[in-house]
Amino acid sequence: MEVFTPDQKSIQAIVATLPAIAASPLFESYNTIYEGLMTLICYLAPPVTVVFLFGVF
Repeated sequence: MEVFTPDQKSIQAIVATLPAIAASPLFESYNTIYEGLMTLICYLAPPVTVVFLFGVF
């Protein structure tokens, strides 16, 4: 049994590709993709941690 129809798969591929294309200029200043991802994670991790901790307590 197929979960997604071929049309839905095409839409998912387009939706996944657009943010990657939009983010590519942000990563061109880094020497490697790893450096860019680590920087991105450094900006995203603290707010996610705070929201998680407020949800727990």
